[in-house]
Amino acid sequence: MPADDINLLNSTPVSDDTKNDVPDTAKNMASENETEIPESNEPVVIPTPMEEINITPTITTPKPPSAPKSASDFAPKPEPTQPEITPLKAITPENVEAYTSPPPYNPPDLSTTANTGTPIPVNGPKSFMPFGNSINTQRIKNFAVNFIVPIVCLSVSVLLFMLVIYPSITNIPKMDSEIRNKNRLKDTLTQKLSTLNRLLDFKSVVTENSDLVNKVMTSEGMVPELLNQVDVIAKASGLEVTRLSYSLAQGGTGALGYSAVDVALGARGNYGQLITFLSSIEDAARLVNIASLRFSAGTKDTETLNFNVVLRSPFLYVNSEAVTDDMVDLDISSTQFTEFINKLKSLKYYDPKELPAAQIPETPPEEATEETTTQEGETAPVTETVTPAEQPTT
Repeated sequence: MPADDINLLNSTPVSDDTKNDVPDTAKNMASENETEIPESNEPVVIPTPMEEINITPTITTPKPPSAPKSASDFAPKPEPTQPEITPLKAITPENVEAYTSPPPYNPPDLSTTANTGTPIPVNGPKSFMPFGNSINTQRIKNFAVNFIVPIVCLSVSVLLFMLVIYPSITNIPKMDSEIRNKNRLKDTLTQKLSTLNRLLDFKSVVTENSDLVNKVMTSEGMVPELLNQVDVIAKASGLEVTRLSYSLAQGGTGALGYSAVDVALGARGNYGQLITFLSSIEDAARLVNIASLRFSAGTKDTETLNFNVVLRSPFLYVNSEAVTDDMVDLDISSTQFTEFINKLKSLKYYDPKELPAAQIPETPPEEATEETTTQEGETAPVTETVTPAEQPTT
């Protein structure tokens, strides 16, 4: 028993009846437990006689010196008031039931709750509340963060992969091919721009050369100019023109097809004059090909030949369209281009404004035995009637 309780028992007045009820053994125990408590700042542990005393060495550190005590610290302190102790009643047969029987149990009214007034079934099955009597929002938030948010993020990631990433991966080869084509087109356009800038610097030279090319290969038929050119060349060669006519023909095949003008020339002269005529046609600026040649043998007294020549002059209409990816490989400073231009300059150009109108003399029809000479060098005797208005058969 602690010392404070012993002092409390000693200082409490006890009536005579109570003193008689207290046994002598209790008094002896109280007198034995009384010990003198020295005044010290360290706590004193007083063991009770019923407890086993375990003595263990303790190491205490010295406390720093406390401040000096004032006079109020040495003043007598008032004694604490002791609670009133009710005397113990003796147990008799009359009151023994009050000490041995439990207190009566009054069950609470379970029909309604004390706070909300909600009826609760007393004997029926209990209602199931997954989160208890009140909803725990913190548990709901934790559930959403731990399960719902990851599932939503995973679903969004799958959709993003299927709709964006996977199509992009499958389009990589196609995009690489497009990039290579774009780079190739870029190189072509860069070289084309450089060539065009160089041609622009020599604009006057390019214009002059373009005019020469147009004289050789015209873009239109220009039939009157062609007839005047053939008539002038024939007369300059010493031939007597007996017939001159034309017709349109188609030459070439496929994408290289072009239009052409066929000129039928009937003339009379000797063999030397015919060779001179053919050489002049070859040296003319406008391109003229010999499609067919027919001539007849002369009489024994004279060397005059009657011959028919079919001349074919092609022309090509160029539809100028701007094509971005077409390469311009024209180099006006190259040796091949220079030789070609010099060849065109050496040709004789017959200006249509200076040429007189062609006059075709009318001659009576005559029978002549002719030999047809083709471009392959084959000859065949042919007897036919030649008139000024007749067009020879090619």
